[in-house]
Amino acid sequence: MPHFPGTAMPPFPLGEERKTLQQKLKEKHPLVTPENSARNVSGLERDVINTTVRWALDQLPLAGVVDGLIAELRRHIASLVPVVEAKDWERHGRGQLVGLILREVRAKLDAVPPADAQAAGKAVYAQELARTCRALLSLALADPGDEQQHTAVAP
Repeated sequence: MPHFPGTAMPPFPLGEERKTLQQKLKEKHPLVTPENSARNVSGLERDVINTTVRWALDQLPLAGVVDGLIAELRRHIASLVPVVEAKDWERHGRGQLVGLILREVRAKLDAVPPADAQAAGKAVYAQELARTCRALLSLALADPGDEQQHTAVAP
């Protein structure tokens, strides 16, 4: 293909579909695979989750994007739950607390607003999911033994 200086030429051959940045990132850095879903949270996934959470909490999400935002947050939560469940919280006396948190997370996921709900109600639900997602991310990144019980607090 000839190239004429000063003209706009496509950076790829005609007829070939150009991949978006999101598609390239998914190929190079899959967020959740069977191998890593129950073990850890990658740096890329953490950044994506934090960006989504900030987007939901910085201001009330607009009606045109709230459904997509809810779906994105639900995907993040679904990827974080197995990571949190895989950790040995019981060994450090945190099993009941984390179990309660995970039950509440599942209840929040089940409490989906109806499809015909007002945009403001969906936006508030998206913000609740964002807070839940942020809390789960903290648990996913935490080591269960990080906080040792103090003798004054021990049962």
